[in-house]
Amino acid sequence: MWLYRGMLAERLGRPRMAERAYRKVIQKGFSMFAWTRLLEFYTSANNVRASVACIAEVLEHFEEELSVKEYTGLPAWLEEPLNRMIAKNGIQEVEDAMKEEQCSQYSVLTRALVKAKMRKVYNYDMEPK
Repeated sequence: MWLYRGMLAERLGRPRMAERAYRKVIQKGFSMFAWTRLLEFYTSANNVRASVACIAEVLEHFEEELSVKEYTGLPAWLEEPLNRMIAKNGIQEVEDAMKEEQCSQYSVLTRALVKAKMRKVYNYDMEPK
């Protein structure tokens, strides 16, 4: 029910209400759709720490529930918001958010940052604010 409320709130242009509904969904259990929508909200709002936390939660679910241990790279739908955050804030701020959220155990996330440096994602070398 909360998932549908979140979708309806988005259609009505009520992002805060949608965010609240999606948070209720994930409190009750894992929902890839809810995490994806929250990631989009946080990336659009330039909330680096919350975005990194969303990515980490999805990766944790992949490891614990789906037994995915080896990655060839981040899925494109996770890598794209990560690159947008790097472009808006610089790679150092994203790395700092990863440390704050204790996400360093996800080597795939670390490799995605190295890949962003190698590809020279726009503003990757921006100084932290």
